[in-house]
This record gives sequence, C-alpha cells and structure tokens, in this order.
Amino acid sequence: MLSNIKLKLAEEASSEWLKALERAVVAEAQVKELENRIDVLSTVVNQYCSPYYDMMERAEKAEALNKKLLDCLHKVIRQACEDRNGKYDSMCLTAYADAMELLGRFGLLEIRIAYGRSVVAVDKKEQA
Repeated sequence: MLSNIKLKLAEEASSEWLKALERAVVAEAQVKELENRIDVLSTVVNQYCSPYYDMMERAEKAEALNKKLLDCLHKVIRQACEDRNGKYDSMCLTAYADAMELLGRFGLLEIRIAYGRSVVAVDKKEQA
C-alpha cells in the first residue's frame, strides 16, 4: 500500500513538473518576443528622436541639394562660357571665373588656365 501511495505521488509530481516545464518554455518564448519588440521600439525611437539621426537626415538633404545646385551651376556655365570646341572661357568676368573654379574644385571641370579673372577649363567627364 505504501508503494502505491509513493507511485501515485510520483505520478502527480511528474505531471506537475511537466506542466511547470511547459509553462516555463512558453514564458521563455514570450520573453524573447518581448525582447525583440523592445529592440524594434528602441531602434525606432533612436532613429526618429536622436539628434544623430536628425543630423544625418539633414546632412543627406543638404548633400542632395548641393549636388542639384552644382549641376545647375554647371549647366549655366556651360551655356554661358562653352565654345564650339568644348572649352570654357570666363571672358574675364569674375562671376564666371569664380563659378568655373568652384566647379573645378568639385571635379566637374578641369581648369587649364587660371590667371586672375581669366579662367579656361574643359569638362572633366570628356577627359576621362
């Protein structure tokens, strides 16, 4: 009779142990899911609330605007200063000379002659 009681207690304990183990596995999965959600939320918060990301976004916008402005300036100088041979001449006008030197610094023009307001250049793309 004592062995039957021990056997019955052992069966109850093992079934409770298995249930507890199952609950622990489910709880661990829930914790991992919550950790993943926290990671996603912290990434989103850092991305949209951090001054670093705000500065990065502003820098990217500024770079895009800078590229558009340089392209526009290049077109203006091409229309105003380019001759039939593909050379650019500032015609001793300060605004054209300054713009051509700026385009040269950004790699769009190759400056051949720069003497005061007189600047002669060619397209960098044509030379490549």
